[in-house]
Amino acid sequence: MWSPENLMPIVLIVVMVIVAVVLICVGIQLYLLLKDTRRLIKSADALVNNADEKLDLVVNPIRTLGSLASGVAGGMKAFDAFNMWLKKRKTA
Repeated sequence: MWSPENLMPIVLIVVMVIVAVVLICVGIQLYLLLKDTRRLIKSADALVNNADEKLDLVVNPIRTLGSLASGVAGGMKAFDAFNMWLKKRKTA
C-alpha cells in the first residue's frame, strides 16, 4: 500500500509546496521592506533639504558680515594710505 516508491513523490511535492510558500512569504516581506526603506530615504532626503535651506538662512548673513568686514578692511587700508600721503605732503 504505502511503499517507498509511492511515498517519495508525495513527500517531494509537499516539500516543494512548503518551499514555494516560504519563498512567496519572503518575497512579500522583502517587497514591504524595500517599500518602507524607500519611504525612509525620501523622508531623510526631505529632512536634509530642509536643513540645508535653514543653514543657508543662517550662513548668508554671516557671509554678508564677512564681506562687509573685508570691505571695511579695504577701506581702512585706503584711508591709511591717504593719511600717509597727507603726512608726506605736510612734511615736504
